[in-house]
Amino acid sequence: MEELEQSLALGQRAGLAEQVGRTYIVLVATAVGARRYGLATRYLQAGIDYCGDRGLERDRLYLLAYRGRLELDQGRWEEASDSAAGRCRR
Repeated sequence: MEELEQSLALGQRAGLAEQVGRTYIVLVATAVGARRYGLATRYLQAGIDYCGDRGLERDRLYLLAYRGRLELDQGRWEEASDSAAGRCRR
């Protein structure tokens, strides 16, 4: 995770939007898969916003899917339904 966080910071400083979007996906996917929901939550909204602001729709949708998975794992059914439908919220 530390290396991924470093990659995220380097990509942001270098202005490499596509790489940053993919790094957000890998960070969130790894955290959700390891059931480290606090860590996943920390990156989810920032990643969704980042990708949305830069037109990285594919990456934004991946992040919404992982948000839905996190919500399902936590028994948050209605929120998971919204995420699956691609709805953003704050």
